Amino acid sequence: MDDETLGAKLQELTSSDPSLGYRAVHAELKKDPKFASIGLKKVQLALQSLRADQSQTCGSTPAKSGTSGVCLSEREFVSEPPSDAAVIGGFTKSEIEQRLSSGNYSEIVQERLKLVDIPGKGKGYVAAKQIKQGEVCISSVPPRSNYQDRQEKLSGKGFRCRCERCVEESIVDPQLLVPCKCGKFKFSIAGDVPRQQSCSACQCQFERSAAMANLRSLEAANEFMRTHSAAQADPRELVKKLNPVAELATVGRVNGAPPNHLQSLQLLNNLANCHYFVATRIPGPHRKTSLGAFFDIKERFMTAYEANHGKTMQRDTNYVQSLHRVLMGDFSDKDKKKMWERKLVETCVWHFGQRSIPVGVTTDVHS
Repeated sequence: MDDETLGAKLQELTSSDPSLGYRAVHAELKKDPKFASIGLKKVQLALQSLRADQSQTCGSTPAKSGTSGVCLSEREFVSEPPSDAAVIGGFTKSEIEQRLSSGNYSEIVQERLKLVDIPGKGKGYVAAKQIKQGEVCISSVPPRSNYQDRQEKLSGKGFRCRCERCVEESIVDPQLLVPCKCGKFKFSIAGDVPRQQSCSACQCQFERSAAMANLRSLEAANEFMRTHSAAQADPRELVKKLNPVAELATVGRVNGAPPNHLQSLQLLNNLANCHYFVATRIPGPHRKTSLGAFFDIKERFMTAYEANHGKTMQRDTNYVQSLHRVLMGDFSDKDKKKMWERKLVETCVWHFGQRSIPVGVTTDVHS
């Protein structure tokens, strides 16, 4: 397949919808027998080249104030961010809200990135302006990961992160904390803390070994949910099985498992999905109750999931997909639906420079 033929086909596909990302274009290309064997990477590079050429032909159009002179239409530019979901940072919440109200979504992308020729590597995204120390707002590892996992991944990149979040979490990892029932103190299951701990506010006693046993119960339940037996089970029976396990990670439970631990989040997500399956696939008067339970547990899951990203506004792709899945549900509470929609729009504007999720991000959700 020569580059000219591929370029002409890409021009044809994107002329009707310039917002198509490279994954969506690749999927459309493969419907044509002549392009059935074309690789995703080749499509990505060809599309980047096409859009760069298009930007050069519109040189008479003035760039927006504060940008580096990249001359792409809003829809063309924001549809093709780098491969990670967490790519754009540095804006405050008030700045995000200002851009939402004005409709200048592409400014978020244009003020931070530009597409250039990188010697020996072809075209790629680089910072649109000089970055000062302390201004880097792009996460090199999944933001939801705990401190130890983040440092292990970063060690392979040749450095040790000492950002404010990492410094704080090197002392106390929030994913290992268990809130006291009084709400004024947090215990820890970290290996370097005392086995027995006491709340300084209410003197409640905490046994680390008991909390670890509860965490292992959550892990065992999550392992079961990955088995063939779970896949074949009646979801109503799965709800009965998972409900008492989920209680082990309830905030305020004595010797409970850490509510923000990844095993706790996974268990909540499994339980929420079982409720959703009961509500949507099994007829009966239980539908409203099951759907309500789904939204309640999903909100508990998303709150903990969001907290695991720390103080940063960065979010993992899975977080965006989870928001999208929630909004696929049938809401009875319109105010709650608006709340979730607002959260999704803010997340998309922050990461993609547009109000909606790029096609490639939702592919796994619908497959």
